[in-house]
Amino acid sequence: MNIVGWRGASHRDDADEIALIAKMRLILASATLLTVIIDPDGMGQPHPFTAIIFYLYTAQSFVLYILSESNGAVRQSKLVHWLDVFWFTLLLALTGPLSGFFFLLFFAISTAAFRWGYDEGARVTLACAALYTLAGLSSPNQPVLAQVMLRTAFLLGLGYMVSHWANVLLTHKRQIALLRDVSRLSNPRFGVDETINCVLEQTREFFQATSCVMITRDNQANGWRMRSASFNPDPFATAQSLLDDEAAAPLLSLPTGFSGVFCGPPFAWLPWPGRFHTRSAVCSHWQRSSAQEGRRLADLLGARSFICVPIPLRGEEGRIYVIAPDASLTKADANFLAQVSAQAFPVIENIELLDRMASDAARRERQKFSNDLHDTTMQPYIGLSHALRGLIGRTTPDNPLAGELRQVADMADNFVRDLRHFARTISNTSPGAVEPAFVMALRAHAAQVKDYFNLDIVVSAHEAIGINDRLGAEVFQLVSEGMSNIRRHTLATRGAVKMCRKHGWLHISIENECPSGPADPFVPRSISERAASLGGYAYVGSGSDGATAVNIDIPV
Repeated sequence: MNIVGWRGASHRDDADEIALIAKMRLILASATLLTVIIDPDGMGQPHPFTAIIFYLYTAQSFVLYILSESNGAVRQSKLVHWLDVFWFTLLLALTGPLSGFFFLLFFAISTAAFRWGYDEGARVTLACAALYTLAGLSSPNQPVLAQVMLRTAFLLGLGYMVSHWANVLLTHKRQIALLRDVSRLSNPRFGVDETINCVLEQTREFFQATSCVMITRDNQANGWRMRSASFNPDPFATAQSLLDDEAAAPLLSLPTGFSGVFCGPPFAWLPWPGRFHTRSAVCSHWQRSSAQEGRRLADLLGARSFICVPIPLRGEEGRIYVIAPDASLTKADANFLAQVSAQAFPVIENIELLDRMASDAARRERQKFSNDLHDTTMQPYIGLSHALRGLIGRTTPDNPLAGELRQVADMADNFVRDLRHFARTISNTSPGAVEPAFVMALRAHAAQVKDYFNLDIVVSAHEAIGINDRLGAEVFQLVSEGMSNIRRHTLATRGAVKMCRKHGWLHISIENECPSGPADPFVPRSISERAASLGGYAYVGSGSDGATAVNIDIPV
C-alpha cells in the first residue's frame, strides 16, 4: 500500500521536521561553499562557474529555510527536493563524476523518501542514477566510467533500501496515528452510531479504499445492520441499511473468526481469477483458498481487491470489509485491520453498554420527575385554582375584584395545564427520541423569554440534527446563556438561534439585531469556555441583515 493517503498524511507537515530539513540543507550548502573557498583546486576538475553555482545554491537554501518557517505551500511542495537533485547534478557535471559531491545525492533521496514515502524516494533515486550516469558518460577515461558504473549501482541499491525503510517508518507512524484516533473517537459523548461511523470513515481513508463496510447482527430488528462509509463530500455521511438473513449470507460466507484477503489480477482483462487467502483467528499462517469464492465476493462488493476481518463482539457475529479499486491490499493490511478492529470495537461495545445504562437511568429519572411534578409541584396550583374559583363564587358581580380574580384563576389553570403537558412529555420521551424534546425545550425557553422580556427569539434546527441527551443538555446551556446575554447586554427585540450539523460538526449561531449599530468586537468568555470543554470553539461574526452572531462549533 502506497504511503500517500490517510487524512493527507503525506501532505500534513510536521513543522519541526520541515524546519530541521531546511536547516540541514542550509548547513550543507554553507559547508560545501566554504570547502570550495578554502580549497578550490581540491574539488575535482576546476571550472569558472563552480563558485557561482555554490553561491546560488547557498542563497536558495537560505530562502527555503526562511520560507519553511512561514509558507505552507513551500512545506507541501515536492519541488524542493527536485531542486536539490538539479543543483547536485549540475555540480557533478562541473566538478567531475568522481568528486566528493556525489554523496550529496543521498541527501535528496533521503529527504524525498522520509517525507513522501517509497514512490517518491524511488523516483528520485532513479533520476539521480540516470543523471549521474549521463554526467559520467562525458568522460572518455575508461577507469572513470568503471567507477561511475560502480557508484551508480551503489546509488540505486542504497537509494531503494532507504526508500523502503522510510516507507516502513511512515507506515508505522500512520498506523499508530490511526489507532490513536480510533481510541479518541471512542467517546461516550458522541454516541455509539457516530463513533462507529467515524471509525469506518477513518479506516476507509487510511487504506485509500472506495468504501468500508461493516455488517453486524441487530437483535432488536431481527436482522443484520450494514453500515457503509464511502467516498463522499461529507466524510461522516455513513449509509445504514437492514438486511435479512438471506441478503446478508454472502457477506458472512467465511467461517466465523476467519479473515480474508483477495487480490484480483493486475489487469482486469486477464482470465486469471486472482488470489484469495484466509486465516483463522487461532492460526498465524495464511492459507490459499478458492479463488472463485474470493472472486464472487469481489464481484458482489464491486472491488478489485478487498480485505475482511471478524469484529470482536461478545456473543454476536460481525465482519468488516475494506474495498479497494485496485489490487493494492495485502495480508499486512488485513493484519492491521484486525488490530484496528480489536482496538476500537470492544471499546465501542462498552460505550453501547454505558449508553444503554445511562438511557435507562435517564428514563427512570424522567418517570420519577414526572411523578414528583404531578404529586408535589402541581397540587398546590390545583388547590390555588380551586380556592380562587371559590372566592369568585362568593363575590358579587359588581365587585371590582371579580375580574382580577378571574384573570388570576385563568392564569393558574393555564399553568396547571402546561405542567401536565410537560409531565406527560417527560414521561413519554423514549431514549431514542431525545432530539424532539431537546428542540422543544429550546423553543419553550424562547417562548418564556418572549412573554417575560418582549424578546422574540426564533429557534430553527434541522430535523436530523441527531445529538444525544448528554450533549443536548450541554448545548441547551450554551443556547440559554446566549439568549440571556442578548436580553442583558443588548437593546434587541428580535433574535434567532440556528442549528445544523455538517461534516461531523454541530454549528450553532445565536443572532440578535443591532438597532444601535454594529457591536464592538468582544469574546463571550463563558460561552467560549463551555464550548472549549466540549472540544469546540466560539467566535463572534456577522449574521443575516447585519445582525451580531455568536457562532459555536462543536464536534459530534
